[in-house]
Amino acid sequence: MKLKTNYTIWFKLIAVLLPLLFLFLAEVSLRVFNVGEDLSLFIEHPDNSEYLILNPNISRRYFVKDENSTRGYIEPFKKKKEPGTVRIFVQGSSTAYGFPYENNGSFHRMLQYQFNQNFLNKNIEIINLSLTAVNSYTLLDFTDEILLQQPDAILIYAGHNEFYGALGVGSSGKLGLNPTIVRLGIQFRKLRLGQLFFRLITRMSRKESSDLSETLMKRMAAEQSITKGSELYEKGIDQFKQNMATLLAKYQKNNIPVFMGTLFSNLKDQAPFISDLDSKENAEYFYTLAKESEKKHDFTQSLQFYTRAKDEDLLRFRAPEAINENIKALAKEFGTILVPVEEDFKSNSPHGIVGNELVLEHLHPNLKGYYLMSTSFYRSLIEHFDFTTDEEVVLPLPFEEQPLTEMDSLFGQYTNLILRSQWPFNEPMPDIDLTGKSMPEVLAGGLAVKEIDWEEAMHKLQKYYLDKKQYNNVFKVTESLVLAYPMNLDYGIQAGQFATNVGEHKKALMYYKKAFERNPNIKILAQCVKAGVNAKAFDELLPILNSKSVQQLDNRLVAEMKSDIVGLKTSEAIIKQQPGNINVLQMLAKLYYDFGVYHFAKDYAEKLEQLEPGNNLALEILQRTNK
Repeated sequence: MKLKTNYTIWFKLIAVLLPLLFLFLAEVSLRVFNVGEDLSLFIEHPDNSEYLILNPNISRRYFVKDENSTRGYIEPFKKKKEPGTVRIFVQGSSTAYGFPYENNGSFHRMLQYQFNQNFLNKNIEIINLSLTAVNSYTLLDFTDEILLQQPDAILIYAGHNEFYGALGVGSSGKLGLNPTIVRLGIQFRKLRLGQLFFRLITRMSRKESSDLSETLMKRMAAEQSITKGSELYEKGIDQFKQNMATLLAKYQKNNIPVFMGTLFSNLKDQAPFISDLDSKENAEYFYTLAKESEKKHDFTQSLQFYTRAKDEDLLRFRAPEAINENIKALAKEFGTILVPVEEDFKSNSPHGIVGNELVLEHLHPNLKGYYLMSTSFYRSLIEHFDFTTDEEVVLPLPFEEQPLTEMDSLFGQYTNLILRSQWPFNEPMPDIDLTGKSMPEVLAGGLAVKEIDWEEAMHKLQKYYLDKKQYNNVFKVTESLVLAYPMNLDYGIQAGQFATNVGEHKKALMYYKKAFERNPNIKILAQCVKAGVNAKAFDELLPILNSKSVQQLDNRLVAEMKSDIVGLKTSEAIIKQQPGNINVLQMLAKLYYDFGVYHFAKDYAEKLEQLEPGNNLALEILQRTNK
């Protein structure tokens, strides 16, 4: 009897294990024969094995149909995080990605530029993991793999896509309404078996394939009318709350600070998409009341009506207020740093009502709007991290200093016009005749219709400005290329050269320093030092000269340069207190002349000659610099 019982147990065990063994062997076989794709969040950089990048195919974890999948940024970062590096990851959807500008029009690139300029001797890297048309399911799914990369902070701007983003409750690509089932589905899609299964299901589906001429917005929106308070509406809100709570708990457990922005949208200049015709107090009704209140200059009441109109809009492309309420509640519960993005947009909008002044259509900012987002996160990060005690240094750079070109601005406008000509906006597409237009206009048009890629367009724009001898614009284009491709050594050196040509010596120092870090050699170091001397940035230069990379050069000139920099710093401090000190003036004139910084050498030689007519050093320097 006992023997029979043992056989029964073994039989049942084998019956359970055999299918699992079969599935395991099938998965291994699919991997061996390269069927399906590696859907790890990060993959090795194809050109440099020391670096990782965001997997270009990562969104296929979440989109049921591959044609709807989207791609993110390729921003390399080192596998082995270097000491002193501040590593920041950005999570979100299309707004966090920077649509429609992309590249340097995104808030995270503007933020990176701020840090590059203001904190020369700190390595602060910002890696954007945002994808268009995803929601909190994607953000949560990334979390464990992000934690493996030793983040120092996470920036999140998300919540508009909870209904129609991939796997959302109202999307065409959902796996169900139960969050647990959806999360299991995501895990299954990571397997080669899962990918094969979904591919077969898609092919066997009797439904017509997606019309790729339609916008992704239309292809993703299955439930185009979701009433506030309905079961589907509440599931969308609950989906966001559950996913974000799990995500924030994981980061909190690992002591990773999270900076989460409040959401804004176009209230004033975006009429509701779909109103409930069965209800008198529908979205259109409140939008009309808002306009009437605005005419009466009752802006407080107007804002309330505009907000209500957005909340009653049945087509849920703009997050309802319930999402922002959850963001604030979650931040309080998990100790998240709340970034007042919506509040900053309101305070920079006429009468505190967000409209076309900062937003292109329903929710994507224009370039000034993205800049405003970047400054919101910048201030919050500065307040949290002890980067410096110098208050003047940490002030955000003005918008005009961002490396943005006329072409970038026009590209965003053209792309937006194309978007607005389709559902759900359905606005007439204006004729865009580029005949006889400027080079920035022509290039922007080519970018919008994908006839040229951004890097190639920037090269053409750079040559155009060079031919016109518009060197400030040449410098701005070159800065933009460096920001987008920081690993390209040639771009960095070019930026240093053009910065010097237009008198931006502190920026030249920054670019030469970055270039030196990529390729330590005495020639680049000399350019770095000359730029620093021109900028009188001695405090920034000395840490560079004391760095391990410089010490490894083992060059006797380095010690001399370091000694002279200390001499310049000391002498500059003394001359401010003792402007008539002959010995110090002589030292300053000689040192600046030796560094090849002739304008400062001449200035001090003139002062020296005034105080001591016939001074040999002064006369010699003046004679040489006046040639």
